[in-house]
Amino acid sequence: MLKKITYKKKLSFFEWLKYLKFFKRKSYFDLKNVINIAKKLGLLHCFSFSFVVAGTNGKGSVCYILEKILLNSNYKVGLYTSPHLISHLERIRINGNFLNEKWHILAFEKIEMIRKNNKISYFDFITLSALFLFKYFKVDVIILEAGLGGRLDATNIIPNDISIITNIDFDHKEILGYTRFKIGYEKAGIFKKNKIAIVGEEKDIPNSINLLAKKRNTLLKKVNFEWFYQKREKSWNFISEKWKFYNLKYSNISLINISIAFSALSESNLNINIDFLKKKLFPINIPGRFSIIQKKPCVILDVAHNSHAALCLSKKIRKSLKKYSKIYAVVGILEKKDIIGIISNFLGIVNKWNFSLLNQNKETFKTCINSILSIQDYEIFDTTYDSWKKAYYLASKKDLILVFGSFITVSEVIKILNINIQKI
Repeated sequence: MLKKITYKKKLSFFEWLKYLKFFKRKSYFDLKNVINIAKKLGLLHCFSFSFVVAGTNGKGSVCYILEKILLNSNYKVGLYTSPHLISHLERIRINGNFLNEKWHILAFEKIEMIRKNNKISYFDFITLSALFLFKYFKVDVIILEAGLGGRLDATNIIPNDISIITNIDFDHKEILGYTRFKIGYEKAGIFKKNKIAIVGEEKDIPNSINLLAKKRNTLLKKVNFEWFYQKREKSWNFISEKWKFYNLKYSNISLINISIAFSALSESNLNINIDFLKKKLFPINIPGRFSIIQKKPCVILDVAHNSHAALCLSKKIRKSLKKYSKIYAVVGILEKKDIIGIISNFLGIVNKWNFSLLNQNKETFKTCINSILSIQDYEIFDTTYDSWKKAYYLASKKDLILVFGSFITVSEVIKILNINIQKI
């Protein structure tokens, strides 16, 4: 059991992370203390331009695309994403680089000095540290990936210039709600009065998004209404009210996520390097998003951890089925996730399932799995290491090992293989 440590001056970076793990708020539904701390630190009105990205899936991809384009348009960019795969340092980047631990410690100390008895969560504290560092380094543009929801997320405390919702699907239902209307309401909580919001949901948009936009006089820019992307045989097009690009090259990133970023940038009125955007943007490598780390056997890592993300991943795998003799899945899914919904997307694709237990009871998990898989199709292991080891032992050079189900599972395989996260 992790031993709780007490705050004192001059904690090491490791000690700070241990200290922050015990930060819990009584209720998720309260930003009052976070806003109070941010106000005292002068963090609420300190940036030239800001994007906040919410949604069920694709948030990280959109954030990375925005960062890459803005950096190549000569802006000083601060990027905040979560969760991390290996190191906390991954969460905050300035000009595409991780910061030294000493800068994180500086931010932690400043926030703790002001916080006093205000109860906030780990995520709140880290978000405040990101905002502090972006102000300290005087970035031109910040990009914030919302954690849970949006309305009551710590990333929502600043007056963002452009709000982005990638899509609306079911995840974290116990917090965000059990209907798309309620989930849409939480995500749309990032909308700001008289500002622009980009919506990339390709299915029916929950009416809660339209209602909240109308209430706040937020100008919605929706896919297939104000902006479009068109697939062609060897290229694709992006068309909006302000940008029209034809014969763009296909990328390793989904077109909807690229198009969401394009739409947001087109509405920002920032001075974007259009030549880079059209000719040199691709490929974009995002750790843990369809990351191919080995060829023989092929090993693909993907953090897909809900049914929507699993569906997108399965579609990519189906397109390349003929390349592989067999497919082995190394899967770890957290207990509260839609385990059956995630696995169902890969029925008929995966030849052998290797499950690792994360926080489940083994017998309960086995009962769940038996409802959709035959007992010959899978094994359950106590650790990701054992699950990976068995799959790698069985796989030939012509096979595929697919690792997915959670950030935790992908992170553990990266550690097992001792891979440098910056080279994925």
